[in-house]
Amino acid sequence: MIPLDRFFAAARMEEPDEVPVSLLTSARFFSHLYGVKVFKFFHDPRTMLHATLHTMKRFPDIVLFPGLWADYGLVVEPSAMGSRVYWPQNYAPYVKGVLFKNPEDIEELEPPDPKTDGLMPFVLESIQYIQKHAPKSAKYLYAVARGPFQVASYTRGPTEFLIDLKLRPEIATKLIDICTQTAISWLRAQLAVMDDPVGIFVPDDNASFLSPELFRRFGVPVYKRIFSEFDGLLKVYHNDADSTHT
Repeated sequence: MIPLDRFFAAARMEEPDEVPVSLLTSARFFSHLYGVKVFKFFHDPRTMLHATLHTMKRFPDIVLFPGLWADYGLVVEPSAMGSRVYWPQNYAPYVKGVLFKNPEDIEELEPPDPKTDGLMPFVLESIQYIQKHAPKSAKYLYAVARGPFQVASYTRGPTEFLIDLKLRPEIATKLIDICTQTAISWLRAQLAVMDDPVGIFVPDDNASFLSPELFRRFGVPVYKRIFSEFDGLLKVYHNDADSTHT
């Protein structure tokens, strides 16, 4: 079996011929090994593609997940909702300031349009560029959307969002719903321009800030809702934080 087949076998709860090795990779990793600044990686799809292919060739026995990826960091969804984005020269971009400072800012909020809002249309163009210029042996496999709790924390602020969950649950529910709709529409928009998708990838580190009670109340329904929209595709969830309590 080749490394990718081992990965898929393990994901299907089958037994591969040997234990697969897979590493979650991102722009900073690719940029460092390719010898370019992170800013250059983010702003040039050609560099993005070549840096990724360079790293794949260097580690042929490892599945670099998610592989070919129009990776613009953690700011894509917040940018589409109106957040300011700061672009350091040699680090990942980040959201600057809190977008929704008051609960009232959320009441009339609507989901963004992936075709027109924030960085989303640029990501879609980058996906198409990467697919067009990648060798046939390298496929663009996954649509990627940041999870609702990560996006809610970035736009409302992590502390205020957690306070909302306890003291203003109607506001938290509204924001989570918008972020969930955003994730679903954003995944669909990416899948629509992908040639041979196999799965979706939803990273959401901030979900670990929720207590078991809050996760059962808010988290479980959200992830069921997202993943149920994409039958037939591999669903990959990622959380960097300690999630054992949920």
